[in-house]
Amino acid sequence: MFLRSIIASVTVVGILVGLAVPASAEFTDPTSISGLMLWLDAQDIQADGTATTAGTTVSTWKDKSGNGKDATATGDPMTAVFSDGTLGNQGVVGFDGDDFFTAPVDISAGTTPQATVIAVYKWLGDDTSGLWGNDNGIWDRFVLLNHSAGEGVSKGSGMQVIDELNDSSRGFGILSVAYNKDVANGSRALLDGAKPAAWTSSAFTETTNGDYGNSTLTIGAINGSPNSPAEVDIAELLVYNKVLTLAEENQVGYYLQEKYSLTGDYVPEPGSIVLFVIAAIALLGWRWRSIRP
Repeated sequence: MFLRSIIASVTVVGILVGLAVPASAEFTDPTSISGLMLWLDAQDIQADGTATTAGTTVSTWKDKSGNGKDATATGDPMTAVFSDGTLGNQGVVGFDGDDFFTAPVDISAGTTPQATVIAVYKWLGDDTSGLWGNDNGIWDRFVLLNHSAGEGVSKGSGMQVIDELNDSSRGFGILSVAYNKDVANGSRALLDGAKPAAWTSSAFTETTNGDYGNSTLTIGAINGSPNSPAEVDIAELLVYNKVLTLAEENQVGYYLQEKYSLTGDYVPEPGSIVLFVIAAIALLGWRWRSIRP
């Protein structure tokens, strides 16, 4: 009798979990999360599935979000493809301190109060390096990998310093910055899925000043003047028009972490087998309690 109860319970759990959970929980498509404004992928410069080849000068970096917000180059950014295991032997767009891209994407706080920007990059080391930004000179939204004011994230009234950003020995990493206009501790930054080492938490406050910056996004500098052009390799950059939930951010982060063979704190989602086992154990425990003397 008890054995039949076990079999029946496991069967019911299997049916329910099978209906509710896909066979694979692997996340592979950033467009499946709402709000994607821009997706630049150095493995797919033309956004048509054509593999990147090394030594190609990039004049237009095609947007994979479906929004047609292609980034246009100034200078001669060039592709490189690794063959020594770095980044899982995938490619990057290289910036030599004279190159940058401009994309018609408006992350200014007045137009887009919430925004999340996620970049896979490696700082190659120079005096002043802007990873991306929309700055017009009045502390708008941007990331500086090295600067006399301190490397880190602009918070609208100075820098929220992240010391690790100008450590060129740390290799490639994933930097995620989420802005939430004028909300106390509503913004956050994560480096490889964890809070910056010197921070007590990943949160900070963006304090805007009524001047919200440029309506275009610059990649490889903090604006198109250019201000603070960088020596940097960028493999991928994504922009959302919202603060991603931690679950959404983990999905994107783990996808990038696995794609580029990086080490970080992002974790896989539980698949259907894990959920099945958890549910089966829970139901069997209930059945055992209900039939024992």
